[in-house]
Amino acid sequence: MRIRPLTIVLFVILGFVILSGIGNFLPCHRQTRTPPSASRPARKMTRLKAYMSFDGWRFEVMNLDDFTWHVPKFTINAEIVDDPYVYQERYFIAEIETKIYPARDFANSKGQRFNPWTMKPVNFTIECDLSAPHDRGHWFSKLKSTGR
Repeated sequence: MRIRPLTIVLFVILGFVILSGIGNFLPCHRQTRTPPSASRPARKMTRLKAYMSFDGWRFEVMNLDDFTWHVPKFTINAEIVDDPYVYQERYFIAEIETKIYPARDFANSKGQRFNPWTMKPVNFTIECDLSAPHDRGHWFSKLKSTGR
């Protein structure tokens, strides 16, 4: 009996199909890839030097560091309310630069504006990126009563 070349090719293909099907059901040791977030180095947290005051209408923030704060995020009453009031600066604050932010610029996630007549600012937080690629800056302060 003579086997034709076409029959041999069909058996080889059928063998590969069967082996690959069996291989999908067998446990094997596969190399797992580390997710990108796990391979990133942890960010170093730097305590910022800042001055902040509130006059009842607006917040004055001064960067007392000798480096720039990149796109800082300011938060009012983070430890007091479930949905704190936030203002995200779009640019940066250079070293020894002062900026003023009206209280009405701060809003919670529902879009409600901070109203200093109905809620007293109790604490103020600054978070920002720094010049080093993996560094973050942080500053927290409890505010003194404004006498109202």
